[in-house]
Amino acid sequence: MGDGESLCLELLANPETGERILDVVMVSSRPLSPEALRAAAERTLEGWRASERAAVFVARREHAAAVEEYRKALALLPSDAGLHNRLGVVYQHMGKDELARHEYERTVALNPWLLSPAAFVIAIVLAFNFIGDGLRDAADPYKS
Repeated sequence: MGDGESLCLELLANPETGERILDVVMVSSRPLSPEALRAAAERTLEGWRASERAAVFVARREHAAAVEEYRKALALLPSDAGLHNRLGVVYQHMGKDELARHEYERTVALNPWLLSPAAFVIAIVLAFNFIGDGLRDAADPYKS
Protein backbone atom coordinates (compact mmCIF):
# COMPACT_ATOMS: atom_id res chain seq x y z
CA MET A 1 0.00 0.00 0.00
CA GLY A 2 1.15 3.47 -0.74
CA ASP A 3 0.88 6.75 1.09
CA GLY A 4 -2.68 8.03 1.09
CA GLU A 5 -4.33 4.70 0.27
CA SER A 6 -7.11 3.35 2.42
CA LEU A 7 -7.76 -0.20 3.53
CA CYS A 8 -11.10 -1.66 4.58
CA LEU A 9 -11.17 -4.35 7.26
CA GLU A 10 -14.31 -6.38 7.79
CA LEU A 11 -14.34 -6.90 11.54
CA LEU A 12 -17.65 -8.55 12.37
CA ALA A 13 -20.85 -9.68 10.71
CA ASN A 14 -24.18 -10.17 12.45
CA PRO A 15 -25.40 -13.61 11.28
CA GLU A 16 -29.05 -12.71 11.90
CA THR A 17 -29.19 -9.44 9.98
CA GLY A 18 -26.14 -9.72 7.72
CA GLU A 19 -25.02 -6.29 8.94
CA ARG A 20 -21.25 -5.88 8.76
CA ILE A 21 -18.95 -3.76 10.85
CA LEU A 22 -16.17 -2.28 8.77
CA ASP A 23 -13.07 -0.42 9.85
CA VAL A 24 -11.25 1.86 7.43
CA VAL A 25 -7.54 2.49 7.88
CA MET A 26 -5.70 5.17 5.90
CA VAL A 27 -1.97 4.86 5.35
CA SER A 28 -0.11 8.13 5.69
CA SER A 29 3.37 9.32 6.52
CA ARG A 30 1.98 12.59 7.87
CA PRO A 31 -0.80 13.50 10.31
CA LEU A 32 -4.30 13.31 8.83
CA SER A 33 -7.23 15.58 9.46
CA PRO A 34 -10.59 14.15 10.51
CA GLU A 35 -11.98 15.31 7.17
CA ALA A 36 -9.39 13.28 5.26
CA LEU A 37 -10.21 10.20 7.33
CA ARG A 38 -13.93 10.74 6.83
CA ALA A 39 -13.44 11.09 3.06
CA ALA A 40 -11.34 7.89 2.96
CA ALA A 41 -13.98 6.03 4.95
CA GLU A 42 -16.79 7.25 2.69
CA ARG A 43 -14.81 6.35 -0.46
CA THR A 44 -14.11 2.88 0.92
CA LEU A 45 -17.73 2.32 1.95
CA GLU A 46 -19.01 3.48 -1.44
CA GLY A 47 -16.60 1.07 -3.14
CA TRP A 48 -17.81 -1.71 -0.86
CA ARG A 49 -21.45 -0.86 -1.68
CA ALA A 50 -20.69 -0.96 -5.42
CA SER A 51 -19.05 -4.36 -4.92
CA GLU A 52 -22.13 -5.64 -3.10
CA ARG A 53 -24.40 -4.38 -5.91
CA ALA A 54 -22.14 -6.12 -8.42
CA ALA A 55 -22.46 -9.39 -6.48
CA VAL A 56 -26.26 -9.11 -6.74
CA PHE A 57 -25.99 -8.59 -10.50
CA VAL A 58 -23.69 -11.61 -10.79
CA ALA A 59 -26.23 -13.73 -8.90
CA ARG A 60 -28.88 -12.57 -11.39
CA ARG A 61 -26.49 -13.32 -14.28
CA GLU A 62 -26.62 -9.67 -15.35
CA HIS A 63 -22.94 -9.59 -16.19
CA ALA A 64 -22.83 -6.24 -17.99
CA ALA A 65 -24.34 -4.48 -14.98
CA ALA A 66 -21.94 -6.35 -12.68
CA VAL A 67 -18.95 -5.17 -14.73
CA GLU A 68 -20.18 -1.59 -14.46
CA GLU A 69 -20.49 -1.84 -10.66
CA TYR A 70 -17.10 -3.53 -10.27
CA ARG A 71 -15.57 -0.76 -12.40
CA LYS A 72 -17.14 1.85 -10.08
CA ALA A 73 -15.74 0.01 -7.07
CA LEU A 74 -12.27 -0.23 -8.64
CA ALA A 75 -12.30 3.49 -9.42
CA LEU A 76 -12.66 4.04 -5.67
CA LEU A 77 -10.47 1.13 -4.49
CA PRO A 78 -7.89 0.47 -7.24
CA SER A 79 -5.61 -1.67 -5.08
CA ASP A 80 -8.30 -4.14 -3.97
CA ALA A 81 -7.12 -7.49 -5.37
CA GLY A 82 -10.43 -9.17 -4.53
CA LEU A 83 -12.32 -6.74 -6.75
CA HIS A 84 -9.95 -7.39 -9.64
CA ASN A 85 -10.38 -11.13 -9.16
CA ARG A 86 -14.19 -10.95 -9.08
CA LEU A 87 -14.21 -8.74 -12.17
CA GLY A 88 -12.02 -11.34 -13.89
CA VAL A 89 -14.54 -14.05 -13.03
CA VAL A 90 -17.36 -11.97 -14.53
CA TYR A 91 -15.34 -11.36 -17.70
CA GLN A 92 -14.65 -15.09 -17.91
CA HIS A 93 -18.38 -15.84 -17.68
CA MET A 94 -18.95 -13.34 -20.49
CA GLY A 95 -16.37 -15.09 -22.67
CA LYS A 96 -14.00 -12.11 -22.57
CA ASP A 97 -10.92 -14.16 -21.76
CA GLU A 98 -8.35 -11.47 -22.55
CA LEU A 99 -9.99 -9.01 -20.15
CA ALA A 100 -10.32 -11.76 -17.54
CA ARG A 101 -6.64 -12.62 -17.87
CA HIS A 102 -5.72 -8.95 -17.40
CA GLU A 103 -7.77 -8.76 -14.18
CA TYR A 104 -6.25 -12.02 -12.87
CA GLU A 105 -2.75 -10.72 -13.61
CA ARG A 106 -3.61 -7.53 -11.72
CA THR A 107 -4.84 -9.65 -8.79
CA VAL A 108 -1.55 -11.54 -8.60
CA ALA A 109 0.47 -8.35 -9.05
CA LEU A 110 -1.32 -6.81 -6.05
CA ASN A 111 -1.07 -9.97 -3.91
CA PRO A 112 1.77 -12.17 -5.20
CA TRP A 113 1.52 -14.43 -2.16
CA LEU A 114 -1.67 -15.89 -3.69
CA LEU A 115 0.54 -18.05 -5.90
CA SER A 116 2.65 -19.49 -3.05
CA PRO A 117 0.45 -22.62 -2.62
CA ALA A 118 1.12 -23.49 -6.26
CA ALA A 119 4.69 -24.54 -5.41
CA PHE A 120 3.41 -27.02 -2.82
CA VAL A 121 0.81 -28.43 -5.20
CA ILE A 122 3.44 -28.95 -7.90
CA ALA A 123 5.78 -30.62 -5.40
CA ILE A 124 3.03 -33.00 -4.22
CA VAL A 125 2.00 -33.90 -7.77
CA LEU A 126 5.61 -34.65 -8.69
CA ALA A 127 6.10 -36.69 -5.51
CA PHE A 128 3.03 -38.81 -6.22
CA ASN A 129 4.17 -39.22 -9.81
CA PHE A 130 7.59 -40.51 -8.72
CA ILE A 131 6.09 -42.74 -6.02
CA GLY A 132 3.62 -44.16 -8.54
CA ASP A 133 6.42 -44.84 -11.01
CA GLY A 134 8.46 -46.55 -8.30
CA LEU A 135 5.56 -48.73 -7.16
CA ARG A 136 4.69 -49.66 -10.73
CA ASP A 137 8.30 -50.60 -11.49
CA ALA A 138 8.61 -52.58 -8.24
CA ALA A 139 5.39 -54.51 -8.87
CA ASP A 140 6.06 -55.17 -12.58
CA PRO A 141 5.66 -58.96 -13.04
CA TYR A 142 7.38 -58.85 -16.42
CA LYS A 143 10.52 -57.22 -15.12
CA SER A 144 13.48 -59.53 -15.55
